[in-house]
Amino acid sequence: MPRVLSYPFRLATDGGLATVDQDSDQADTEEVAMVLLTVRGERALIAGFGIEDPAFRGLRAPEVIAAVTRWVPGVTVSDVAVSSDSDTTQRATVSFA
Repeated sequence: MPRVLSYPFRLATDGGLATVDQDSDQADTEEVAMVLLTVRGERALIAGFGIEDPAFRGLRAPEVIAAVTRWVPGVTVSDVAVSSDSDTTQRATVSFA
């Protein structure tokens, strides 16, 4: 199976670039994280990539599902659970197949 760069971009313990098997569960997890941690408009060359900045309105499950469906082919979201750790922190658990 081919290997692809890991997200976040980093060095591996051997000094090379960290990679994961393409189309593996780990690769899918990293792709979902990349979409959800990118604010829409942040990547000028990929219009619409990411989600709206959740800083003042919170993270919304329908938006998470729509973004993952659009930008992570082959991944089907089965559940999104959003919880508040504090007044300033939210945690999203995305279940997918």
